[in-house]
Amino acid sequence: MTKKPRLGRDPFKDEGPLSFIRDTRAGKPGKPDKPGNIGNTIIPDRARKAKGRPKGTGAPDRDAWTRATFIVRRARLEKMKALAYWERQNLKQVLDRALESYLKGKAIKPIPGE
Repeated sequence: MTKKPRLGRDPFKDEGPLSFIRDTRAGKPGKPDKPGNIGNTIIPDRARKAKGRPKGTGAPDRDAWTRATFIVRRARLEKMKALAYWERQNLKQVLDRALESYLKGKAIKPIPGE
């Protein structure tokens, strides 16, 4: 039994198996214009730079504030959140008012060595 001749042509006879894949990116061959951008996706510069914790709001009195972490009773935190909501303030403002009213009129000596 003889083999029948194949119809059509062999696409890989003269070229490699993946030669139909072409680099369609503009610019230098092998290098994309903007690394990290794929297709039509444009990543704004401000989104690339946003890493880590926020540095603050940029308010003029930012030197008067510092970050601190406290452990608070859940019930009191919920009350403070509710108070902030109903008074249309943020939690930072409510806590600042509460500490201010607690410390009002207190005579406090400085810590030695500081």
